[in-house]
Amino acid sequence: MARSAVLLAFFAFLVSLTAQRPAAAASQSFPVFITCNSTGQVCSPAFIATRSVAGASQLTVEYISSPQLCSDLRVSISLDGAPRLTSNFVGPGGSTGPLNLGLVSAGSHAVTVQGEGRIGGCNLGSLASWGGTLIVSDSVPVAVTRILPQLAFGGGWYTALYFTNTNVTHLQATLTFIGNDGLPLTIQALGASSVVLNLPSLGTALFEVQNTGPLMQGYVRATLPQGVTGYAVFRQSVPGVPDQEAVVPLSGNTATTSTLIFDDTKYITGVAVVNVASVSGAITVAVRDRSGSMFARSTIPLGPNAKTALVLRDIPGLAGVAGTIGTAEFSTSIGSVAALGLRFNGQAFTSIPTTRE
Repeated sequence: MARSAVLLAFFAFLVSLTAQRPAAAASQSFPVFITCNSTGQVCSPAFIATRSVAGASQLTVEYISSPQLCSDLRVSISLDGAPRLTSNFVGPGGSTGPLNLGLVSAGSHAVTVQGEGRIGGCNLGSLASWGGTLIVSDSVPVAVTRILPQLAFGGGWYTALYFTNTNVTHLQATLTFIGNDGLPLTIQALGASSVVLNLPSLGTALFEVQNTGPLMQGYVRATLPQGVTGYAVFRQSVPGVPDQEAVVPLSGNTATTSTLIFDDTKYITGVAVVNVASVSGAITVAVRDRSGSMFARSTIPLGPNAKTALVLRDIPGLAGVAGTIGTAEFSTSIGSVAALGLRFNGQAFTSIPTTRE
């Protein structure tokens, strides 16, 4: 078929596709057809789409390959000149599915898409052209809440929280410090019970609570924009012993059940449990052995937004944990629960991840 006939058929396909799939209010479709003036599989020039948003937005893109193509293709996408991602290869008529570009600030943004082929079908070693439809969508970002169930500082303990911003726009994260009693916990160095962290585009922030004064405990509620992730580090300092550290994951705030695996044969398991609710509640603890049989059960009463930290085997009714391996399931029927496990081997310790439902 002559090149002119191929182009006519291809543009007819674009018109029909646009008519069949009208863009939603938060989406914009861009017909794409690029004739490559390069050799090899990476096609130049790239396709550039401009998307304007009124406020901070979550930006996603989807590439739908033209069924008129005769070989596989993948796309590399940049946002405002910064490389963001490369899709998987899709066949003719295939879709990459929605691809998350992260948060953007208000204004116009350039989405650059570069096609790359691979040998197969009519592709004998060089991509001659490619096309399809690019759909660019934006949505209002929703902040997420993460919980660090244990905060310890002073008395030999130090806590650090690290966060990174995977978006290409400047963002802020808010940390709120709460005491075991569920009330605001003032950090002396701050003179306040909360702090706002600035996160540059693709940047990282660190907040430290130093080992000064007597031991203080509580927990942290982190309000994070989409695309911001983090973790915590505990450090224990004991005279005459090298400092010990453990990386600690953050928990969600919507789980009604949180389960951890323990090994108390030669180790000691510590737990921190938060009642993520504005009313008092009782956290149920169900302990199972290797076979899955429940052999112990207890409850931990906690006030509104309150937290406790204790040794698993020291919870009333759970003395049988000593010398065993199994799981401990923390659940609530009111609100949510967040839990964290720590395994101690003498002075050394490490975190125990939890599964949440």
